[in-house]
Amino acid sequence: MTIQLFSTQGVDYGIIRPVGDSTPRPMLINLAIDLTNTLGSTYNGVGELLIAAPNPWCVVALDGPCSGNFQIPPAATDSGMSGWKALVDANVDFISMFASRVQQVIADVRSRGFADQAIIAANGFSRGAFLALHLASLGIVSKITGICPLIRLTGLMEFQGAPLGEPLPLVPSQLVSRSVYLCDSNRDYRVSAFAMHDFCRAVVQAHGTANADISWKFDSVAANAGGHSTAANTAKDCAQWILKQWGEAPLA
Repeated sequence: MTIQLFSTQGVDYGIIRPVGDSTPRPMLINLAIDLTNTLGSTYNGVGELLIAAPNPWCVVALDGPCSGNFQIPPAATDSGMSGWKALVDANVDFISMFASRVQQVIADVRSRGFADQAIIAANGFSRGAFLALHLASLGIVSKITGICPLIRLTGLMEFQGAPLGEPLPLVPSQLVSRSVYLCDSNRDYRVSAFAMHDFCRAVVQAHGTANADISWKFDSVAANAGGHSTAANTAKDCAQWILKQWGEAPLA
């Protein structure tokens, strides 16, 4: 698949869409690390399936915080999660900065006629799922999937010794009107599958008597599977869930 690169107001992004297609398509914002890796085979399993759906989607990615061309002082260049810790220590709200960039990209994709005005979802892997959940909390997207989702920054080794309190917390009550599907393995010791479970239950409780539109599953993986991974069919499960949300034909 060919990645087309664009820029809007200094924000770079990449898009994959059906070759030679001029029809505005449903849009998936895929989130992981930098845009090139995020649109690669390792992190774009959900997107690749949606591009091949009966009604093809377009898949968009942009650089996450401290990755690619989205470098934020005082974090060191390409410092990943250590950079996130440096930003938290400096009281830099990089979530709001990232959300603004996502909104710019969505507007630009639509202005080019690539994307449907109404149908948009987000998918994220690990830190990308953390970002996707924040985008949902802010109302930028209403339907998201997350694979091996990071839920609490203080659960990471990079954030050991952080000040008291959870930095940039996900707030269950802010997701009560969103649709969320999260997947992790029973052996994910990097971000803790238990944190995902507890968060999903908190969202359900925040709904009170309403029906919470959040679901989650644990994949049973072998002890030597590497931990921060899920079963081979997880990407397809997420893609099918997204298609179902919009009443679209399922994958074969």
